[in-house]
Amino acid sequence: MNIGIVFRIAALIASIVIGALVYRRNPRSATNVLLTLFTVAIFFWGIANEFSVGVTTSETTLFWIRLVMFFAVPLCFLFFLLEYTFPRSSLPIPQRSRWVLALVATIAMFTTISPYLFTHLREGTGATAKPVPGPGMIVFLSTAILAILLGVFSILKKNWQLRGLEQLQARYLLLGTLVMFALILGLIFFPVVSAGNPAF
Repeated sequence: MNIGIVFRIAALIASIVIGALVYRRNPRSATNVLLTLFTVAIFFWGIANEFSVGVTTSETTLFWIRLVMFFAVPLCFLFFLLEYTFPRSSLPIPQRSRWVLALVATIAMFTTISPYLFTHLREGTGATAKPVPGPGMIVFLSTAILAILLGVFSILKKNWQLRGLEQLQARYLLLGTLVMFALILGLIFFPVVSAGNPAF
């Protein structure tokens, strides 16, 4: 087995373990539940990534690339909810707003697995595939980027507002956030969308 695959699978398992430990520590806390769900989303997103670069036919490659983007939607929304909720024990979002968020996320998720996100492969399969973005990319981008920006704004604001241990936790959360999304955007999203290269 490729050593890179071993490291990536180990990282995904570690993510799930961290989520489980956080949930076990306080399953009644909305912050803990959201962090756990976030790690679950990362796990499925990572597994889809593995399959997307390992398949050998155009149909299965396109299916898994779309599925990567499918799991990226809840990843972005859970990120926003986590950053917005931290460090509260309850979700500080009105019921009506929750339904709106769920509706927008559902529309975006259905868009990602439709022929409108990536219309076809220009060439290659697996790690050498070059998917062609379609008009559905606008839906995905607008929702994902907005969720990410709102999440980053929330945690930046809390770095100024919180004090003591909670402020230190907020700083770690901000640092992890910046590193994670810098790597996702730089090594995964932009190469796929702008260059049609999913190799990373």
